[in-house]
Amino acid sequence: MPRDPYDLYAKDLALAILRPFGAAESDARITAETQYADLRFVLAPTPHASDAPDDFLTRALAPRMLFEFAHKPPDVATVVSWLFKRDGWFLALRREAKRRKKKPPTLPPTLVVFSAGDPVEARAAYQMHTPVAPGCYDGAPSGTYRLVVISQLPKTPETRLVRTMGAGVTLREALRELDALPPDARERTLAGPLILRLRVALANDPSPEAQEIAMDALKMYERDVKKNHDRGLKEGLKEGLKEGLKEGLKEGLRDAIRAACEARGMTLTAAQREALSQETRPATLRRWHLRAVTVGSANEIFPRG
Repeated sequence: MPRDPYDLYAKDLALAILRPFGAAESDARITAETQYADLRFVLAPTPHASDAPDDFLTRALAPRMLFEFAHKPPDVATVVSWLFKRDGWFLALRREAKRRKKKPPTLPPTLVVFSAGDPVEARAAYQMHTPVAPGCYDGAPSGTYRLVVISQLPKTPETRLVRTMGAGVTLREALRELDALPPDARERTLAGPLILRLRVALANDPSPEAQEIAMDALKMYERDVKKNHDRGLKEGLKEGLKEGLKEGLKEGLRDAIRAACEARGMTLTAAQREALSQETRPATLRRWHLRAVTVGSANEIFPRG
């Protein structure tokens, strides 16, 4: 079903954070009844994340996890549907273990719900009255249902990325904290392209929240351009959008494409570098730049052949 742009951003950011630690899969099909979880995660035996900073999302990883993200606090029925997916995966894992004659798991995978606000009714229904840590609640069985109320999290560096999954003041404050970091900070390079994509998704949303978030995201992006390129490039970008791309703007867009690829860990082949240096059409360069900040690989940016 169509996803809220904020929830889509949260899912994609969590996917990017979790990938070094194991197999992370978005929109994961759970049962034969065609149910999909926002994100499914299986912890790797030896995660490739030794250089990753301490982050709230990764500090308590379980062997198997489902993640669901809610910009608006979920009601009881929504939580039930998420638990149903989790339990469907649990039963499938038990069947597979028995088929392979291995010991089946005794507890279901951990369901982690990130809610921008406090789902008071749903939390009370599952008797999550007392947080085990600020903003964090554990539910039955044996803490395999975790609720994170993002607006209640402490304002610390380790919660910064998760707080960009929040709403209202929480989200705006987290974006401004992110903007205060150096342009090459890991959190900026990880979340920056996704924040820009969120801004694009919110372009036609007239709500005050969406417009303020879009403006903060644009300011962040413009400051990155200013810090990484000279003032002439910045003026060229503005002038080019109004009057047609000139030579300075073309090179500026090429630099922006290269910078986006580097920041997101996408290595260009010799043929792709040559195609980028030879391209002179403004519309094509703009299209490639949008792809560079949204797609998952360099092959999706440039035409084949």
